[in-house]
Amino acid sequence: MDRLEAMSIVLEVAEAGSLAGAARRLNTPVATASRKISELEAHLRTKLFDRTARNLALTAAGASYIASSKRILADVMEAERAAAGEYSAPTGELIVTGPNNLGRQALIPILAEFLRIYPKIDVHLVLTDRLELPAPGGSSGLTKSNRSGCAGRKDVAEMLSGPPSEPTAAASGFPTTARRRRTSVSQLLA
Repeated sequence: MDRLEAMSIVLEVAEAGSLAGAARRLNTPVATASRKISELEAHLRTKLFDRTARNLALTAAGASYIASSKRILADVMEAERAAAGEYSAPTGELIVTGPNNLGRQALIPILAEFLRIYPKIDVHLVLTDRLELPAPGGSSGLTKSNRSGCAGRKDVAEMLSGPPSEPTAAASGFPTTARRRRTSVSQLLA
């Protein structure tokens, strides 16, 4: 007997209030659900439900078993998600483009919180008042010509922490003519 499956069926029956309703939700025959519950009750040597032709009610042992089963199944699902890597920290690159005023007033505070929550994501912030449309056949409006105005993780961190010492164009990877002026968040929001 698969006890986790039986626990799931018992929980579904308790939530649905009927064996037929639970069987429909689980896409399984009513006879199979009934047999699994009977096998579990035999294994536990106690009745979980008082069943009549028209009524299905939890026993005291059934109510206790349901509470424990919920915790156990939640822990199993959590362990499966963790093992499958669902909870691994997101990584990669996020490029945010917006107008200067919106960036100064809204995006920088949002990105500060975002970077705090997701430190492994490299954020590039492009603030411009020019509209740049994607090239035909391209999936993004970011091209070599407008990418030069991107602010990388380091630049976003500098925007958030205050003005840096002036970096050289070679060290930053951006041409000096395309570099954005960086100020602290308080200056941007003032």
